[in-house]
Amino acid sequence: MARGRPAASIGMMALLAAASWAPAERASAFAVLEPITAPCATCPGGVALDVESTLLAAPRWDAKPGAGGLADGLRVNIDHTIPLAFGVTDLVLIEKMYAAMAAGVRAWASPAVAFDITIGPGAGGDEISIWTGSSVGRGGHTEWHAAFSSDRTFTNGDVVPGQAITDALIVLNQESMTLLFRTLGESYCLAVLQRLVEHEIGHALGLGHPTDFPEFNIDQDDDPTNALVVDFDDPFAGLRVSELPDVTAVMVPWAHLSLQEAFKPALHLDDLGGRDVLYPVPEPAPLALLVAAALGAAALVALRPASHAPASTSAPPARPSASGASPKSSAPRPAANTTCV
Repeated sequence: MARGRPAASIGMMALLAAASWAPAERASAFAVLEPITAPCATCPGGVALDVESTLLAAPRWDAKPGAGGLADGLRVNIDHTIPLAFGVTDLVLIEKMYAAMAAGVRAWASPAVAFDITIGPGAGGDEISIWTGSSVGRGGHTEWHAAFSSDRTFTNGDVVPGQAITDALIVLNQESMTLLFRTLGESYCLAVLQRLVEHEIGHALGLGHPTDFPEFNIDQDDDPTNALVVDFDDPFAGLRVSELPDVTAVMVPWAHLSLQEAFKPALHLDDLGGRDVLYPVPEPAPLALLVAAALGAAALVALRPASHAPASTSAPPARPSASGASPKSSAPRPAANTTCV
């Protein structure tokens, strides 16, 4: 169980609460990494979001067969020393932490996006690695690399040249999370941990912060309750700028998040809409649904049996720096793109 410490608990609450409580108004919209703008004489800042160009160019994982990534499920490794780095030695709580982090990954699964999750020391073939250490973000940050692909393939089969994400390193803020597990109750800690992993996985998939630049958010309307209707063959159809983001969405960073929402790990319609625009999914035929139900094929993500070693009292391995070094190779790499929470 997490231990109580009143003074530090107040500090943790302040960290999670950030600047203020979120307003009650909500509206739907999502943001992607690296928005593209066009001159606009009447717009604040003199620019407006070019929605179609932004979505065509947005970095995402390649669905091309044989290219790794989406074709065979994104390989995700959760470093087994994370609980120890947070000061947790209770074996039962450690297993719950592994489960919470795995759930944070699986939350993004769809028929177009699958994950192959392992818990252990990691391997050279990992495409998304979850570590802990010093972070430039309050909760953590994600460093991702992308490379230009002339035949980058969307999940609907469209071939659109552009940046294909090749790997991502998620670094959970060791200082913040250690404080959290020392001061708050177990259920609160696990909920925050799951939501934090969900947030960073969203970045690893190509989503940005909807509250950083509300004028760069995308939706089909300004209805605060409805889901995006994504056309598999034309996933950008009807999309436009929407300046009213859902301030409670998982992709909202801690600095803009209310205290009560920090403990709610469920993805919102905005989060799921952004995923489905980047990785469109065909509408299943009724017969296919019946067959899937009969076969019990609803499990779209395989969590392989954990091969992690039991928690030890040794220090966790050295972490990569925030400079963008990747655990997959010691060869020179382009500078990482970093997104924080």
